Formats: sequence, C-alpha cells, structure tokens
Amino acid sequence: RPALPVVAVVGDGSYLFANPLACHQTATALGLPVVTVVKNNSAWDAVRKSTRGMYPEGAAVSAAVMPLSSLSPSPDYAGAVEACGGRGFRVADPGDLASVLATALEMSVAERVQVVIDVDVR
Repeated sequence: RPALPVVAVVGDGSYLFANPLACHQTATALGLPVVTVVKNNSAWDAVRKSTRGMYPEGAAVSAAVMPLSSLSPSPDYAGAVEACGGRGFRVADPGDLASVLATALEMSVAERVQVVIDVDVR
C-alpha cells in the first residue's frame, strides 16, 4: 500500500547508528511517506542494558555516567531529515506528541516526504 505512510518509532541510539542520512536520502529520492519518531533520552540504552546484564557488579554500572552510553550532546535529528529534503519537528513535551504526529502524518502523505519527530523523553 504505497499511498499509506509508514511510522517508525526508534530510540536515539538506534536512529543515530542506522545511518539516517542514507535512509532519508533514499526515501526522499523514492518519495516515500515515512514518519520517524525518535525517542531522545541522549543515551544508548542498548549498551547500558547489555552492560548491566553481563556485569551487574562492574565498574561501568556503578559509574555516574556509564562509559560509551551517553549520546549527549544530542545531534539535531530533525535537521538531519531536513538536510535530505524532508521535514523535522522537535517536541520538548511528550504530551504534545499526538498533535505533532497528526500533522506529520498529514504532511508526509500530502507532500510525499519523510518527517522526523525528535521527542525529548529525558
């Protein structure tokens, strides 16, 4: 169903390490209506959770900031899609997500563009 938008919900670590510029450029070239919601907590939780699981008593777990898990300062995720011709939104209050998502879905279908919504969940 190519006329329907695709909604992807990812963490900021997954988004950052998925090579988003290549994904956005390809989707823009093909006119794919994709909305990506980035749950931005400025941390790579895959590393944090794996480390806690493997080494629950380790030094990294007891550190104030777990090594190799911080993604702070956060890049401009909304700006990444804009660099590829899409639209980006930043949402400081997760309570505003529903209205921004509705706008993004409408925009992605009408304009055949990608939209990234960077949601601060810290």
